[in-house]
Amino acid sequence: MNTTEVVPSTPPSGPLVIGGQLEQLSRTMPFVQFATSRPKPAVAGVLVAGVGGDGCMLIEQMQEQCDDALDFVALDTDNMSLERLRMTNKILLGSDAGDKIGTGGDRAKGKAAAEEALEEWQKLVRDYGMVLIVAGMGGGTASGAAGYLALLARQAGALTIAIVSSPFEYECQQKAENAALGIAELEKSADSIIVLPNDRIFSQDTKITYYDALRRRDQYLIDIVLGMTDLVFLPAKMKIDFGSIKTVIEGGGTMVVATAEASGENRVDELVESLMNNGIVDHPPMSSARALLLVTTIGYNVTAYDGLKVKSRITATVHPNAKVFCSTRLVENPSDGISATLIATHFDVEVKSNADTMEFNKIFTIEQINSADLTHGVHVPAYKRIKLECKEQ
Repeated sequence: MNTTEVVPSTPPSGPLVIGGQLEQLSRTMPFVQFATSRPKPAVAGVLVAGVGGDGCMLIEQMQEQCDDALDFVALDTDNMSLERLRMTNKILLGSDAGDKIGTGGDRAKGKAAAEEALEEWQKLVRDYGMVLIVAGMGGGTASGAAGYLALLARQAGALTIAIVSSPFEYECQQKAENAALGIAELEKSADSIIVLPNDRIFSQDTKITYYDALRRRDQYLIDIVLGMTDLVFLPAKMKIDFGSIKTVIEGGGTMVVATAEASGENRVDELVESLMNNGIVDHPPMSSARALLLVTTIGYNVTAYDGLKVKSRITATVHPNAKVFCSTRLVENPSDGISATLIATHFDVEVKSNADTMEFNKIFTIEQINSADLTHGVHVPAYKRIKLECKEQ
């Protein structure tokens, strides 16, 4: 399914938000912009829900980067943290039986608190076609409540996507176990899930400051959310209907979202290589993806050959029988740049849980992990540490 629409040469005002390359895109491809002023869709609205302290802070930042076309809600068991948020829509979980000071890292309390908000949450999500659950896994609230809230949203008929981060290595065993259990629940309850290991952002650049690394992590998650939701808010302009999005995401399991841009003579090769080599999020081979949504934005001076070639190169990377939905946005200004956003799901392989996958196809004891770290530079995120004897999987 391919559709093409020519968009006016004057882009909408507002910040560029695409794949974590905000500043780079503003310099090299000023025509690539996601919508920042959009009417609410008539068919399906989008609700972005932050669960737990980290998730609530993330959606607060998202709300500042977006307009009122998206709806945001913060859910937490800590009343003081909720009161500090510069947001209107907030739900205090566990307000009846809880002490309103958080869960103290107890997943059971997080789950019980979410169950208290059952009617309020069900009433909220029934009006939306897509619900995005944003959380930092490891704490009691997010790890205990996110999976339950995702299940209720999905049962209400909304496409439900979990976009979460896993704990840092230094955050110890309790958070690792909480995250593993919480992620496992989300894999069962949400339609699709993206897991970002926090340590991966830090390991990519050893000279980055701690502050900038956290900002990069936050912006990466924010860009995923805003990039995906623009697919809903630009259907009339880009001709991607909600049915196509639903086909790709519904029951999709592990999700890959990637964005890239390139210009110049080698733009096709550079763009495809950038899309296929996203080292931040672990995912199965692209050749096993059974569903693909691809959106390309093509500058006025790009040849027809390159415009077709980039789509052919990308769609050739997925399963031969994959359901592929493509859309092209042509921009009438003097540019030779191409950008692309892809969403791949329904991977046709036996993929181990995000909570259980090891970097070296083994299960290690804590001592063996520490030894490997010292002798071979091996990096294993904390949420993947499992206290079992070493054995081949």
